[in-house]
Amino acid sequence: MPNNLLMTTDAAAAIAAAVAAEMRKYIEVEPTLTLEEAAKELKISITVMRQLCRERKIRAVRLDKFYRIRVRDLNQYLADHTQEAAG
Repeated sequence: MPNNLLMTTDAAAAIAAAVAAEMRKYIEVEPTLTLEEAAKELKISITVMRQLCRERKIRAVRLDKFYRIRVRDLNQYLADHTQEAAG
């Protein structure tokens, strides 16, 4: 009986690995920054960064009481708010 249980466990592990590999094709986790990290990158206060997120001026993911900002969303905000030099 223990051999059958071990084979069942091995089979379940193989199935789980196959499902995980298939799901990785469709799910991509992007790099994110904490509120503090994003504020530091923009050289602004955490309070201002939080306000930008709260007002939805910068896209952010809210996880419970914490914000996470995707790197691409921070870059997009910078691109949208970059002014051409006068000349």
